Amino acid sequence: MKLALIGAEYEENLALRYLAASAREAGHQVEILPFGCAEEIPRVVAAVLAGDFAFVGLSMAFQHFARDFLGLAAELRARGYRGHLCAGGHLVTPAWREVLAEAPALDTVIRHDGELTLTALLARLDEPAAWREIPGVCCRDERGEPVAAPPRRQPDELDRLPWPLRDRPHAVHVGFGFAPLVASRGCFANCNYCCINSWHRSSEGKRYRRRSAADVADEMAYLYHDRDVRLFCFHDDTFFMPRPRDSVRMLGELGAELARRRVERIGVVGKARPDHLDAELIRAAKAFGICRIYLGVENGSDAGLLHLNRLHDLASCERALELLRAAELFSCFNILLFEPDCRLEDLEANLAFLARYVDFPFNFCRAEVYSGSAYERILREQGRLEGNYLGFSYEIQDPRAELAFRLSSVCFRGRNFAPVGVANSSTGLGYEAAVLRHFYGEAAAGLCAEVEALTCELGRDTVEKLAKLVAFAREAPLDDVAGATRFAEELATEINFRDLELARRQGELHDRIAAFGRARALERERLDAGAEHGRNLEVQGGR
Repeated sequence: MKLALIGAEYEENLALRYLAASAREAGHQVEILPFGCAEEIPRVVAAVLAGDFAFVGLSMAFQHFARDFLGLAAELRARGYRGHLCAGGHLVTPAWREVLAEAPALDTVIRHDGELTLTALLARLDEPAAWREIPGVCCRDERGEPVAAPPRRQPDELDRLPWPLRDRPHAVHVGFGFAPLVASRGCFANCNYCCINSWHRSSEGKRYRRRSAADVADEMAYLYHDRDVRLFCFHDDTFFMPRPRDSVRMLGELGAELARRRVERIGVVGKARPDHLDAELIRAAKAFGICRIYLGVENGSDAGLLHLNRLHDLASCERALELLRAAELFSCFNILLFEPDCRLEDLEANLAFLARYVDFPFNFCRAEVYSGSAYERILREQGRLEGNYLGFSYEIQDPRAELAFRLSSVCFRGRNFAPVGVANSSTGLGYEAAVLRHFYGEAAAGLCAEVEALTCELGRDTVEKLAKLVAFAREAPLDDVAGATRFAEELATEINFRDLELARRQGELHDRIAAFGRARALERERLDAGAEHGRNLEVQGGR
């Protein structure tokens, strides 16, 4: 059978690529079609119609893209596509009933891990009456009502799954081949805002599963030797385990397996909760090759962490950041500054926290409500939930904190919420500098120092502007819409003008880093070519 799998491909989409590999192993032909926004619907529809695909799968992982995917499905039907349309992912797993009820273009929904369910569905695709018997599949009954088969037990032995399909050139970051991968699936936590834990709780099987060190090392060795990858980004929901000594052992085992496969001098990116780190683990992480850790700080106040159900305290965030700073291990974080129960006092505590760590790139936002999350249930029970599975919202209980959120949405729209805003660019620039520091050490020290100085400058400015905004929200009359509008316009203008200068300097630094990376890459190529020539001469002399 000929399949098209459609989803975001900003980098290699591992969800789609694991599905593609499993379908190919079952004997099917698979093509991945990138899709990122509604403007791309005509291109994707044309590709599907030209490709004569019997099955089209939509990877609906992001709630804010849901309408685009449903619009794509509707347009495919309107343009005459008569094959099977199926959706899967983090959005439709909890919202399968609503999706099937409101999207007649779709034939089925696959819940949870999809590799085994997809191949089982493909094997019986011409038997619609049997779809409801396939674990993990949701469809419609004879009356057109949504029905679901029991959840499929998620695979315990991840080593048995084929590696994700790698059929496109890898990205290159400052001269080094880059590839994403996963060593585990699942998460230990139960954060109120996150749909990942509810995904695993509603499935059959273990909430957390790891691949063996040997299997991960085999995949990394393939990427290293055959695809020239030197930067590995682990997209595990949590790369480290709750007890640091278990993570130290895990890194030691994986490092030994990589050494046996002649994988040397690599850079690694991973995620961590603050309470999962200690000094010994950070030393082991640096020795293993980790050059960037995305740290799950999430809030800079004990009250906020409690509201989010993070199950760690502010002291653990501070301890982790101090250890990372002392080790010169690059890290960045996000702050869910606004959440349903935050107060102005919590915002001020967050600002005091951020002021102490402006040398780490950070961003901030509101804790959003995702389908299947604890917040969806809690806010619905409280009568505070607005919208539907295509986009939920709420008002913060403290009206002054709500005012601060609304002001920040306007004032920081360009800096913090735009994909290419200076906050996100700061994180990217810091990562590039961290890669240079990891591979080139003192040779890149000057560039790295400039990046850190610019990071601090941006961080201090963001804290200063947020403090001004929170002070206004504390004193302003809540019914003075005109006054709030004037304040927002003035502060937004101030921030936007400052961002023009910051963006220019970030761009110049990025260009210099890129030039440094290109020059070093050419130097490595010359050295490698010389070494290969020397080996050939040795072989000829031996003959």
